[in-house]
Amino acid sequence: MSSDSAPYRPGGPIVLCAYDVAWSRTYDTAARELRSQLGDVMMRVHHVGSTAIPGIAAKPVIDILAVVTDLDALDQRAERLVTIGYEALGEFGIPRRRYFRRNSPSGSRTHQVHAFPDGHDQIERMLLFRDYLRATPTAAQEYEALKYHLAARSGDAIQQYAESKTEFVEMILSKARIWASEVRAPQRPVDERLSFMIQRILNAARRRSETHPRPVLIALDGPSGAGKSTVAVALAETARSAGISTVIVPGDDFFAADITAAEWDARDASARARDAIDWRRLRQDALEPLRDGRAAEWRPFDFAAGERPDGTYPMAGAVVRREPAPLIILDGAYSSRPELADLIDLSVLIEVPALSRERRLAQREAPAFLAAWHARWDAAEAFYFTHIRPAASFDLVVDGGG
Repeated sequence: MSSDSAPYRPGGPIVLCAYDVAWSRTYDTAARELRSQLGDVMMRVHHVGSTAIPGIAAKPVIDILAVVTDLDALDQRAERLVTIGYEALGEFGIPRRRYFRRNSPSGSRTHQVHAFPDGHDQIERMLLFRDYLRATPTAAQEYEALKYHLAARSGDAIQQYAESKTEFVEMILSKARIWASEVRAPQRPVDERLSFMIQRILNAARRRSETHPRPVLIALDGPSGAGKSTVAVALAETARSAGISTVIVPGDDFFAADITAAEWDARDASARARDAIDWRRLRQDALEPLRDGRAAEWRPFDFAAGERPDGTYPMAGAVVRREPAPLIILDGAYSSRPELADLIDLSVLIEVPALSRERRLAQREAPAFLAAWHARWDAAEAFYFTHIRPAASFDLVVDGGG
């Protein structure tokens, strides 16, 4: 049984809902609550289960994997979770687990927490299953099709529904272990939000690539401090680990460095947004060649050389050369401007709260420079993301965190 938004009620029919980007935000809120209540008892927390796999239908219940220092310490704090609406059910069928669940006031199941002590074998199983399906859209689609079939056959028998998936889950885990040893990058600390965001973007890009054989161009746009460059690098690394060659084009290389400070000051917000990037040079020197499968060469402006007395910047002496690749990533504010729309296959807006962006900028720029920058560019960016490229105009909007 499928629905766009129906809740899951224990004891009722098994209802699968179309993938909802809000599931990621719901998980983020729940993870913050758990950290607040459990403190240093909780070592790590992960979004798992079907709602953690972009693009596939699921029961609208957020599954959370909590890795804890030890169960005794968790048991001493379990009452704290009860105070925020969870029901503590002990092992609930899995040795050395602590299971908590939460329902909405109307009785719909909303959250499930699976807490295990560090080193428990279920931790790797849950993460491996999730990571493999995130990285392998065909397997994710097979899993979705199986769930629809079993939901229709099982009616309201949730235990039968869960047990019927066991054979498929074990088959996927067998493949995932091979994948992990051969393909997955060496383990390092994972940013859950970033990983989830990257998989959403890659899955969307794969769908675009199915409609044409040429290279796919993704534009990562967003206000300054949204983390576009970080996402671009992580996206490229993830794609390469899956065997997809990538090329990154930094939109900032094409800043209109020949406009003087006096000329910028004479422009209003709309004109600054219009002229901030030399989109003609970006298009001609970088995007058109790469989209045609040719090497691209351009000369970026030289920020490190500093401003000239008139507020302009010199151009770098060295020419940047980028070889063609199946996946092109254009990152930078104003990167999805309308003049480039015919070249862009997937426009992505990275949304981050203003205070968080300002904090990030303050960590990497000198106060005097930052004050002048805000005075000149805040209004221009606000105009661009309100009037030229509002959120509704993007193919994909992702949450860049706080």
